[in-house]
Amino acid sequence: GVGVHLVDHGRLITNSVDSPVTAGATQYICAGWILAGNDPTSGTGHVMTMTLTNDAVLAWQWTTNLLNPSVLSFSAETFTAAEASVSTYLTVIRTGGSNGEVSVSYRTADGTATGDRDYTPATGTVVLADGVTSNTAAVELFHDLQYEPDETVLVSLFNAAGATLAAPTGAVLLILDDDADLGQRTLDVVSAHGQPDPPAGAQVFDYGIRLTGSVTGLVEEGTTQYVGGGWAGTGSVPESPPPGYTNVTPAFLLTNNSSITWLWTTNVYFVPGAGPNGWVAGDAAGWYSLGAGVTVTAAPVIAYSFAGWEGDVPPGQVMDNPLSLILDQARAVTATFSPNAGENLLNNPSFEQAGTSAVRALYWDQGDPDTHGATSGTATRVNWRSYSGTWQGAIQGAYSGAGTEGEFWQEVPATPGEEYRFSGWFWADNGDPYGPWGAGEQVMKIEFYSGATQGVALLHAATSTLAGVVQNWESRSMDAVAPTNADWVRVVILARDVSYDGSMQMDDLKLEILQTLDVPAIQQVSPVDATSCSVDWSSVAEATGYVLDVATNEAFQPATRASDLFISEYGEGTGSERYIEIWNGTGSEVDLTAYRLWGISAGGSWFESSLALSNTLADGAVHVVVNNNCTSAVLRTAADQFAANTAPMNFSGDDAVGLARVLGVVTSLIDAVGTSGGDPGTGWGVAGVADATANHVLVRKSSITAGNTVWATCTNEWMVYSVNTWDDVDTHTMDTTAGDFVAGYETRDAGGVTSLTVTGLTTGVTYYFRVRATNAVTHGAWSGTYEATLDSSYGILATAGEHGSIAPSGLVNVAAGQGTNFIVQADPYYSIAAVTTNGAAISLPAGLSTYTVTWSQVTGTGTVHSSFAERLADAYTTPWWWLAAYELTNAETSFNEAELQDLDEDGHPAWAEYGADTDPGDPLSVLKASAVVDGTAAGYTIRWPGSTNRYYHVYGITNLAFDFERVASNLPGTVPVNIYTDTVFQSENPVYYRVRVLPAPEE
Repeated sequence: GVGVHLVDHGRLITNSVDSPVTAGATQYICAGWILAGNDPTSGTGHVMTMTLTNDAVLAWQWTTNLLNPSVLSFSAETFTAAEASVSTYLTVIRTGGSNGEVSVSYRTADGTATGDRDYTPATGTVVLADGVTSNTAAVELFHDLQYEPDETVLVSLFNAAGATLAAPTGAVLLILDDDADLGQRTLDVVSAHGQPDPPAGAQVFDYGIRLTGSVTGLVEEGTTQYVGGGWAGTGSVPESPPPGYTNVTPAFLLTNNSSITWLWTTNVYFVPGAGPNGWVAGDAAGWYSLGAGVTVTAAPVIAYSFAGWEGDVPPGQVMDNPLSLILDQARAVTATFSPNAGENLLNNPSFEQAGTSAVRALYWDQGDPDTHGATSGTATRVNWRSYSGTWQGAIQGAYSGAGTEGEFWQEVPATPGEEYRFSGWFWADNGDPYGPWGAGEQVMKIEFYSGATQGVALLHAATSTLAGVVQNWESRSMDAVAPTNADWVRVVILARDVSYDGSMQMDDLKLEILQTLDVPAIQQVSPVDATSCSVDWSSVAEATGYVLDVATNEAFQPATRASDLFISEYGEGTGSERYIEIWNGTGSEVDLTAYRLWGISAGGSWFESSLALSNTLADGAVHVVVNNNCTSAVLRTAADQFAANTAPMNFSGDDAVGLARVLGVVTSLIDAVGTSGGDPGTGWGVAGVADATANHVLVRKSSITAGNTVWATCTNEWMVYSVNTWDDVDTHTMDTTAGDFVAGYETRDAGGVTSLTVTGLTTGVTYYFRVRATNAVTHGAWSGTYEATLDSSYGILATAGEHGSIAPSGLVNVAAGQGTNFIVQADPYYSIAAVTTNGAAISLPAGLSTYTVTWSQVTGTGTVHSSFAERLADAYTTPWWWLAAYELTNAETSFNEAELQDLDEDGHPAWAEYGADTDPGDPLSVLKASAVVDGTAAGYTIRWPGSTNRYYHVYGITNLAFDFERVASNLPGTVPVNIYTDTVFQSENPVYYRVRVLPAPEE
């Protein structure tokens, strides 16, 4: 039985219950048992047998059946409710048995009614307790004022517990409209961003409709972000968001023409970054409120310095570090860093570190350890006679078995705009007795390249000859400025045509950024007249001079020029009619004694014959060398130099002719007609013409701006004419561009001053200005570019306040550099109070009625404004215009006298009548107060004649022996009478009052 039983340990016991058991309309069936504390722990059936070894608890498990089950359904298929009832209830009934608790879930769905507008969507549970046969499901209705048809909501039952469902399990709730037709109303929706609902514009709805407004909460447009910040409403729309609302309004009934303006806050994206060799600390990348302040600091690695900011940096803040910005727009800024001046940027500059072998130098060999250096030809690492240390680099002759030329190069990241110096120690052996060297170049170079990870495209190259180096260590150096788009700077040492037993050796190489002057800043460009302007810039410490560029394009591109002299015309005619024409398009005069004409006869190597040129050659001119045996009068007239009828000037079609330039002890080929090697036969083909170098005239095309020593690539640079066609001799045309610079202002020397007047300008043209500092040792980088336009005329806005005029007025256009006058005139009874030009006041004597503003040499837009003041009598500052209006003055009576007169003999002089705004000619027009004699609970009422141009204080006191107390202040005047009820002295008797009149409110 139920209870606690003591049983011997280990005893086998059996326990059972009756099953099934019936109690009224309910049946209970044993479902098994659970045993706690002993094994087994559970079982099925109504009999349990076990061996008891521990204290245990036995619990029998039961299921319940209703012998008379409940059936749940709606009491009707249709229910009705008035919209104004707000809440309505649908009845759920139970049939069959009513014993036990049962429940059923219900849910709503849209019929013709819309959830959240006509009713609140609901899901709930209806519970019927034991013996209860009905209960209700609640649906909340929205009572709007919209005239509309009756609408329906669908309600269904599901998930019955303890009962079954029977029809009807679905019902229709009919909402009966109870509103009058009051027409339509307009909702104006305004939103600068996002997608509002209702959409932007004037939307028309039925009167009384229930609405909810919403808009996209966040809109991103690139680097700008707009965040919903609520709304401003009028009419039926709530004026502003209640707590918890931003981009969704509470529901409202539209009963008036209304508006909703969605409000937005703006965020902008800020991205700080750092270039190579440094980092940036401070405010992180992310969204910031428009107008927020951020600060970032750039920090370089060792041996580097901060070089400025790039990107969205305001003018004047490029060199700020820390950099503080106001985010008035999205900004991305990048800190740049440059090597410290004087630091050697090269790796292994003395060749002391071996590479993959003893004869290879680390960092001077491709891929060892990177791709930023290479060795080619006979270049090698040797330990013969180093300038310092043990090892040096060498480019050897043919005895090494590798050829007659070699090259070393190494590159490092470049800093655009910086000036680099490449220097080193050099030693050369001409290889005697197996010399001398050939005509090939021996040079050091600085080259600048673009490329993301290494130098790819050559942008600029500077070359310096190593000619003249002998068997003593000699220091050589050269400088070059990195272009603005340079990514890499490369140093090169190249030697060609090394003699058999010769060598070029190098040691202690150095690439450094030169210590330069600070960068000046252009402060202003001010027009002087219609064709000139003044440029002013800041001074730089240690600068002794400045140079200025002025251009019509911010690229500051120079005019197109030839890089050197080249052959512009070649004539191989009948008999001895031979000539070579040489063109100078370099932009400056050239000394021809540094040039040679070389020749090769019927195949061979440069050079077999040589002719020294003479004289100087002006820019844009030609030098014609003619065979002295020539008989043509045209050629002999054109000749600037005659040459003997020997090589190279007795050439035939199969003889190559070249132009060479002498640099020290090295002479290098810079242009050629024909080439070295085997005999071509009759001649070389040119531009598709066979044997064109024989019995033809060749004229260089105007598009060619430089010589070419590679014949295979230059044959199409010529136009071919028949023999003895000399129409173009002694003249040449090369295509050029004028360049961007204003004449005379390409690196214009400004001396040691910080201002220069630039002339020769044209109105309406935009000009670009930049300046750099110099001294005897070095110079600085170019300043930032300053842009300015010299206008042909400028507008001066002339305006005048009340009681006066200015002539001419409005926007007055004045030619640049010219002047104009403005006449300021005060109205009668007024004087000129102030005249300002561009906001600055002009010093004027008091009391002027006329003044002339002279504006000379107009160089920019401006403003001139005049204001005027009343003229006042001396004693009581009564305005003249008021005295004149009442005819209180004439030629015999001054204004000072007039304000003291009492013409109407009412006891009040004119100045007092002005103060009270009464008529000085009417004795009945006076400021007089009256009051109700008897006091009441409401207080005394005071009346006096009022004026809309005045304010009034009211004073009261019960004893004239004491000071009056102010009981009302700054009462605005009303016409014809002011009325005031005093609540201070309500029941006292007597009370004395007086009224004071004021021209303006006061404390």
